[in-house]
Amino acid sequence: MKCSHRQEPEPELDYWQHAWKQVMTDCSYAKQKGKNDQDATAFWDKLAAGYDRRTNDPHNDTVDRIISWLEREKIIGQQSDILDVGCGTGAYAIPFARRVRSVTGIDGSPNMGAILKKKAIHARLENITVMSRLWEAVDLKKEGLDHAFDLVFASLTPAVWNTETLMKLNQASKNACCLISWAGSPHSRARFELGRMVEKHENNGRAWDIIYPFNILYGSGYYPTLTYFDWRSTHRVPTREAIQNLTAYFSFHGADDPAVADTIVRYVNKNAVDGTFIDETRMHLGVMVWNHRARSH
Repeated sequence: MKCSHRQEPEPELDYWQHAWKQVMTDCSYAKQKGKNDQDATAFWDKLAAGYDRRTNDPHNDTVDRIISWLEREKIIGQQSDILDVGCGTGAYAIPFARRVRSVTGIDGSPNMGAILKKKAIHARLENITVMSRLWEAVDLKKEGLDHAFDLVFASLTPAVWNTETLMKLNQASKNACCLISWAGSPHSRARFELGRMVEKHENNGRAWDIIYPFNILYGSGYYPTLTYFDWRSTHRVPTREAIQNLTAYFSFHGADDPAVADTIVRYVNKNAVDGTFIDETRMHLGVMVWNHRARSH
């Protein structure tokens, strides 16, 4: 992996830090999270079971393609110790554990962590450790996680949402870091169509675009590499679960009045077939890798 560190920060760093902060200020998820981290935790706890099904689509091989790419680039190997920040229910942690020495997963949702633990037991994987903690709250030095991992990995997680949480990845790494986020905005047919129906046109995806952390790292003197992968999946869930998930999503993002709930019920029932609701998601993923090592002088 050829990810070196440049000697001097770029003057554009302040611009990109401000731009990311501003777009996060306009993002309804970040607004809610900023008010109360407990609400954010409750939101993900409520969605944990459905989230696990959405991220384990047997017809989607994107996770395997990304991990295989990390292996080909010699970023991970059989003796690697990995920290998975915002691990969720183990979309990456489980397949990582089959290929490396150890995986430590950190996630702010206890329900997500509980599902991951059960999956690890079922798969007879004894090299996974799960920490139910917010990334911001982890004291890396106190907990012995300072520069402890060959790869610090974070994928599609709200745990990395500003310069501080981004640069904290470096502190946990003794070699490489990998951040996966959206390149452009993701598209969920159901959320898009419902968003227009409830007059919620906000594009939350902009706040999580890989362009912001990429330029902040570059402006800080790093040379991150960036590779793109396509993600397309189809989700089939019972209508009741679809209504619960969509209601929780729009409620947390600020659209929580009874009229919105009624609109969601009508929309799901109208588009369901034999009690099953089908949603399609597509996105471009930016897979960014860099070396954490301190800048040379």
